[in-house]
Amino acid sequence: MRFGAKLKEEAKPEWSSQYIDYDLLKRKIGELRALSEDPKAGEVFKTKRHVFQGVLDEHLEKVGITPSNQLIVTHDE
Repeated sequence: MRFGAKLKEEAKPEWSSQYIDYDLLKRKIGELRALSEDPKAGEVFKTKRHVFQGVLDEHLEKVGITPSNQLIVTHDE
């Protein structure tokens, strides 16, 4: 069984506000990966990466992890 499906299967409704949105984060990572492979996507990639960092930080806070501005390390910084 895939991780996302297992996560949903094992989810407890009373804890739903504490779960990360695995599907959303996975989708956003896929978007970033596709953009990172496109040499013409420079500014769009940077903007989407910044948005992703905010979404990731929110989800990390939900599970009690203090977000770090340095979680995403790239070669262009």
